[in-house]
Amino acid sequence: MRLGVARPRPGPRGAAAEATRRPLMVSSFGPAALWLLGATAPRVPLGTADLAPVPVEMAVGACIHMDVEVLALHVGSLREGTVGGQIDSGILASLLSLLHRCGRQLLVWCPQIALARLLASAGTDAVVVDDLRPQHPGREMRCGTGR
Repeated sequence: MRLGVARPRPGPRGAAAEATRRPLMVSSFGPAALWLLGATAPRVPLGTADLAPVPVEMAVGACIHMDVEVLALHVGSLREGTVGGQIDSGILASLLSLLHRCGRQLLVWCPQIALARLLASAGTDAVVVDDLRPQHPGREMRCGTGR
């Protein structure tokens, strides 16, 4: 996974044009935005995102119902109802197995670097990290490798 910022290109046509340049996926909190993008740029993979921690079962249901490729979960959704707010590795493994059997992927956003590494080593398909420390400029983390 490479970190970078794309030039802003407004709307679905911009996403479709950017998809011809490089691999990308678009996530949104709004189902209507995903529907519009799916209708306008059908080759662009889509992901549904949640604004705050939600029950994992609801999030998976929304992902399947909206027929998007990626479930983008807030990291708090993986901690919901666990002892001490820790991520239950069994629940994470079951979630990944279910999504992968359904042809979907899991993206987790807002984790710290150490938690992102744990999620990646568990097989999470992608992470979005808010905590980019300046002492590691240009360093990449590859999902699924635990590095």
